[in-house]
Amino acid sequence: MDNYLESLEVTLSPFLAEMRDAKSPTLSLECIQATKMVFKDLPRIYKESELFRIRFENNFECGLPKITQDHQFNFLAIYVDLLACKVAFRKWQFTQLFCFHVQTDLRGASLLEIGGFMSKSVTDFFELGNYCGTGIDDGCVRRENVIVSDDYNFKVIDVQKIEDFVGILRPDRIFSTACFEHVFDVDKALQNCYEVMKDNAHAYIYTAPIFSAASGGDHGHVDTKNIPNRLRYGFHLLPIGQQMLELENLGISKEKMREIMSTLHISMEEYLNERTYEYYRRAFTESDFICIRLDEIRNLNSHKSSRERHDFVRKFLDFDRDMTVLALRVLLYKK
Repeated sequence: MDNYLESLEVTLSPFLAEMRDAKSPTLSLECIQATKMVFKDLPRIYKESELFRIRFENNFECGLPKITQDHQFNFLAIYVDLLACKVAFRKWQFTQLFCFHVQTDLRGASLLEIGGFMSKSVTDFFELGNYCGTGIDDGCVRRENVIVSDDYNFKVIDVQKIEDFVGILRPDRIFSTACFEHVFDVDKALQNCYEVMKDNAHAYIYTAPIFSAASGGDHGHVDTKNIPNRLRYGFHLLPIGQQMLELENLGISKEKMREIMSTLHISMEEYLNERTYEYYRRAFTESDFICIRLDEIRNLNSHKSSRERHDFVRKFLDFDRDMTVLALRVLLYKK
């Protein structure tokens, strides 16, 4: 395996400068071909070598490339991160798709993306057989005025009624990132995904529950201009009455208070469900899919710098409520 990683680095290292060149918006044909050649081999290596799987998941924790003490794998993590910055509109979307490919081999697959879309220039790296990106509607996020070029195959669907979509694409891969926190009936959505997929199919879902992590779990909806840092921790987890009391104690006027609360709760109620990490874990593991793996991103020590605030917020929640999970990733399989 070490020989494989060394040959991978030899193949791709000549293109690092090209990746870092911000002035050039495109990649050379040589770079694209070399990258596709490497991508073609990775699923086989991942399947055959348990040590490779362990090292890969360590350097791409929850689908996010990171630098570790594994210097050989660091090169692959850096290369994928640079490639994502170069070719993708959303970097994290590309790195998650890369991990899905390594785990299941996307070559020739019919892939349905729920809650996003990518250009053909991106999906070509994975040699998909068919691809369709989707926005979600009806009880979920409403995407207004979406501009879609000829380079996209894009539809707007209701993931909770996805069976109506079968005529467009019957997928053997479903891929979704940062979407299922907007789906209000996750159980129904998962069941519908299961029913429309072919047999021997995989689903890869990355989601960030809003009402789980006390630190960074509000998705930017808590007003950072008017609420000090010491109170932002867990503010979105508190009952509305307590939120109002905290704003009042800050000396914020009633008019400004109404504005802050309106912005916070209208945005959350319209675009975000109120599901916790525990709900998602149950929904994923109890669905008809076989749950191959479930990974979490946690901020395990966030409360250490604000222990008093953490204990205060905890009083308003169920005692066993997990306040550390920022995101989770699940790989599902249909026989």
